[in-house]
Amino acid sequence: MWDLIFSRHVTNELAKTRLIYRWLTIKKIEDINFLSVKKDSPGEILVLLMTGRSSHAHVFYTMCCFAGLHCKVISGLTKGTNCNIEQSMTPEEYQHWWNAVYVYGKWCFVDKYLATIPLVSKTGSGELKYSFNENFFLIDSKKLIFTHFPDEPQWQLLNDVVTLDEFCFQPKITPHFLQFGLQTMSHKVGVIYTKDETEIQLGFTSKRTGLKFVFSLIADQKVDEFNGIKLNAFGWLSVFLIQHLFVSVFQKRACTLCIYLGKRTHPVAKTSHSRRCVSTNCTRKRTPRK
Repeated sequence: MWDLIFSRHVTNELAKTRLIYRWLTIKKIEDINFLSVKKDSPGEILVLLMTGRSSHAHVFYTMCCFAGLHCKVISGLTKGTNCNIEQSMTPEEYQHWWNAVYVYGKWCFVDKYLATIPLVSKTGSGELKYSFNENFFLIDSKKLIFTHFPDEPQWQLLNDVVTLDEFCFQPKITPHFLQFGLQTMSHKVGVIYTKDETEIQLGFTSKRTGLKFVFSLIADQKVDEFNGIKLNAFGWLSVFLIQHLFVSVFQKRACTLCIYLGKRTHPVAKTSHSRRCVSTNCTRKRTPRK
């Protein structure tokens, strides 16, 4: 570990940050043994982590400081897989810590904890194995705000600060959304009210050609049919000009829209589409597209 932190041949700030990040994501912390540790050292903070008295962010911070890197621990709220759109969030349930590290004159975000995804062993032994998630290394602030809400607004690193209500009302995205460089284009909220057809637009970079998307519509009762007709028949999806995805929804009742990459194997985003009758023309019937 000390060889890692004080590597004399590594002077590049980015390389140092990457080495520490990858070491922490692949190392089984519980397998590390210390005969003795010094106060406030990386060894001590690792021992505290193993005993549940510290966090992964504090370990990353300590190792960066010893390696001569400027780093900060950021506290705030983080959306988990069980967090729904419009759901109120409290520190008791969603408290989290992540890092900002100063690399080449710029603060960049890192979340070592979310970079390691626990997987249950398929052998049936119950042993946890971990998969590495690249998305939370030097993640862009405009993407991080979908999942992380810092206690100190300045650590959003955004020109337009997002409020807690705005954060809770955003579309629900997944790591695949970040992995494939997707971005919301038309709607910045996760609950969409409309009296007529709605068009939802996502964007992705030109490097991501050949992506295939599918979608599903699910009613409040967790059903995907209405009067014997699949709710997907009340929507339409197209990829336009290579870099834009359009989903048109003209379903008369409240429903949830889920967008997937491939054959529903990689969910990327979720919104709630709610039609509220605010004028008489909202009651006119639509027929499903063929």
